[in-house]
Amino acid sequence: MAMYESWRYTNAANNCADTVCVMVVYQDGATSLCSTLPPGAYSTVGEGYLGRHGHPDHLAVCEPS
Repeated sequence: MAMYESWRYTNAANNCADTVCVMVVYQDGATSLCSTLPPGAYSTVGEGYLGRHGHPDHLAVCEPS
């Protein structure tokens, strides 16, 4: 998995061979919704650094609800 941030969005790319469910963990400890990314997918998974939680810190594996 790779994470990319901009002022508006946090995006993730799944470079794994399997489908992965991830959420963004922000520097303030808040988390985004869980997103499912199939192999090769690139998708918006959270707010950018101008959002209410600031900069994303990392991606974490999650269970979709």
